[in-house]
Amino acid sequence: MVLLATDENRASVSIRALLESADGRRLRMTRTMVVKLLYLADFRSVASDGQARSGILWRWWHYGPYCQSLRRVEDRLVADRSIKRSTSYLSADVEEAVLSSGSASSEISARAGAFLAHLEAVLDDHGRRTAGALTDLAYQTAPMVEAQRSGERGVVLDMQVGRTDAADVDAVMSALADRPDLVAMPLVDASSLGAPDAAEIVGVFRGNRARANRRLLAD
Repeated sequence: MVLLATDENRASVSIRALLESADGRRLRMTRTMVVKLLYLADFRSVASDGQARSGILWRWWHYGPYCQSLRRVEDRLVADRSIKRSTSYLSADVEEAVLSSGSASSEISARAGAFLAHLEAVLDDHGRRTAGALTDLAYQTAPMVEAQRSGERGVVLDMQVGRTDAADVDAVMSALADRPDLVAMPLVDASSLGAPDAAEIVGVFRGNRARANRRLLAD
């Protein structure tokens, strides 16, 4: 099933399941790390059986795959104490938000279903990488490579691009992870609100229009 918009209920479950699994592994998760790990888990899930299970409609934003709805989902989870958030300022204008699980729940693991295995796999493989290294890794995946060809941020990522068979997914992720240019450099939210640039918000559909026009003209 192709997503037309983010399913915020499914996204909430995905975030909670990721954070519970991360807490169990004693991994510190910043907001940016959570987003990129969710994307990589979706990439792994699609490579496995063709299904993206996070509930998130991914777009190419300022720092790679992102979804504007995620901030609203996060705020709601914090408000109802399903997750915890702490904030520290790295400078006058740059903040770092650290997320953790509010409390472990077997219900969340059950609701995550088949996606839980992919979340746990990316945490085991990449949970100790910095946000910058995770972003670099995400940029090497086929959906992001295809989006960059369009040259327009805001385009919806086609998670089926370059899909590999289930037997190949571990090899793909391992090959990407071993790239020498995936350096461990820090990456934090771009503003005190952690929001995309204003130009990106205004041009949210611009990338999709540009790609659609090119395909129509090619026909």
